[in-house]
Amino acid sequence: MDSDFPDEDFLGNAYFFCFVSCILSFVMLLIEYSRIIDEKEKARVELQKKLLSMQLNPHFIFNSFNVLNGLISTNQELALKFSSKLARFYRVVLSNMDNDLISIDNALNMARDYVDLLNVRFGNSICLEIERMSVLDDEYILPCALQLTIENAVKHNHVRDSSKLYLTIKREDNMLILKNNRILSKDDVVEADSCGIGLKNLFDRYNLICECEPVIKADASFYEIMLPIIKRKKL
Repeated sequence: MDSDFPDEDFLGNAYFFCFVSCILSFVMLLIEYSRIIDEKEKARVELQKKLLSMQLNPHFIFNSFNVLNGLISTNQELALKFSSKLARFYRVVLSNMDNDLISIDNALNMARDYVDLLNVRFGNSICLEIERMSVLDDEYILPCALQLTIENAVKHNHVRDSSKLYLTIKREDNMLILKNNRILSKDDVVEADSCGIGLKNLFDRYNLICECEPVIKADASFYEIMLPIIKRKKL
């Protein structure tokens, strides 16, 4: 009995369906491959964020132990006060270390506590002023960002009773700005312009999390670092 369709139509339909099937299989393969690549990229980013976060721990502890060691040899009473404040502050640092972002209010409170800790060593020669600012619920900043910028300001200036370090934190548009005066001799200027582990870590984390960078402005009298405010849905 003759077929309802000519052989040419049957073969043509078969070739057509084979072609469509191959195209669909190729598309599905591309989708699966893209999914695997995306998952690997996410895993790489998470690992890099974890490594950068882990880098902050020994950096902070090493610097703090150096301070504590110096105080123990010169003033044991201050050493005890410093170690007590350090333990409280470090608990706060650890509680925020695994977060990609923290609220600006939280960051400002940590900045106050960190300056309070540093002033045990420097005899209240670090003066912090935080200007009143408006902050939305969906605005965040990186953990320890202000701490690292304050640490950098202290590291590159000769803080003492006769020359106080003045720190100002304010907001301009979508930037949180920390500005400090410079207490430098001519020999200090080149070193103070360099970025150590702390600021490099900060720049790397900003690049990784939001593909932006802090902005640094400086001259002989002031140093200013502008930290991008990151808008995210409430965490």
